[in-house]
Amino acid sequence: MNHFAMASLLGNISVVLGMIVVLVYGFWNYDTETTKQPKDLVAVASIETMPLAFGSIGYLFLVHFLSLPIESAMAQPEHFGSVATKTFAACAIASGGFGVLGYLLFADETQQIVLLNVHGSYFVSTIKLLLCLDLLLTYPVVMRPTIQIVESSLFKTRKRAHDLGLMQHLLVCLLLGVVAAVGGILVPGFGLLSSLVGGVSQTFLAFVMPPLMLTK
Repeated sequence: MNHFAMASLLGNISVVLGMIVVLVYGFWNYDTETTKQPKDLVAVASIETMPLAFGSIGYLFLVHFLSLPIESAMAQPEHFGSVATKTFAACAIASGGFGVLGYLLFADETQQIVLLNVHGSYFVSTIKLLLCLDLLLTYPVVMRPTIQIVESSLFKTRKRAHDLGLMQHLLVCLLLGVVAAVGGILVPGFGLLSSLVGGVSQTFLAFVMPPLMLTK
């Protein structure tokens, strides 16, 4: 998994480039006369619509299942708490600010994936391709804990996941990949999919499982 570290760094760079492209494109093509003004700021000024955003927020930030692998891989695990707090704060400010700016620039025509609002050059297409590559390389890293749990559950005769054969490991990866792909195809919208995952799975992992584990 260490080989994905550089890929993860390149993925972060592609995400930042994507945000810059969207903002530059939005400001460059913004026209107060032709751009439709937003009727309502979803999940910013309206309390009634806040639950619609909660699933997406949970999808992005309730990543407790990655905490232990990250902490165990740190050179100084004792600093994990402060590092996580600063990182989450920086991501929240950057993501929230980008979301508000994107909505103000594109108003009611804002797509669920804001890069879809950007049209034009090969550079934009390259950014979109890099983001797809980022997701492809990030998927196995994020799914690693899940893969290990499924493997230990399906093949209980083995003591450790490392004892599994290549075909068994690939079978589990393929199974989970098909499940994710089917969900992505059947759910008609990234916003709905992220809200579904965040509102159910991530929220359960963040607010239900930890108290149960503590009680146990």
